Amino acid sequence: MSNSGARKTAIKATTLQGFILNLRKIPGYAACGILSSQGKVLARDLVATTVDLELLGTTCNSLLQQSQDAAEYAGMQSCSQFSIKTPTGRQVLIRCSGKNATLHFHLLVALGEEADISRIDREMDSFVDLVNHEFSQ
Repeated sequence: MSNSGARKTAIKATTLQGFILNLRKIPGYAACGILSSQGKVLARDLVATTVDLELLGTTCNSLLQQSQDAAEYAGMQSCSQFSIKTPTGRQVLIRCSGKNATLHFHLLVALGEEADISRIDREMDSFVDLVNHEFSQ
């Protein structure tokens, strides 16, 4: 990779981390990860030290992909989001940027009981749009 290519990649990685840190303002936020479509954690942020983002990312990524495959097999459109809610009210959301997006990635957000899910949805939409815009340039 050329020096300019390496510099551009470093700038994008810094921007990506900045996007993740912006999610910390959401009440109930516990952790966030950007995953490759294969489930590899590309960027992360943890507030709750009890969250194993590698395990959570791998598991949720697999569930999202299986849900997408099942929906397509049933003749429906592929799903773009998957969520898990525990009996105590904690939640994990994972959203796909879109298989045909400039950068195909999955965004995972882990939340505590007091999280505002409608706000999380808006922030995740905005986040996916910002990352797609940043990487399309």
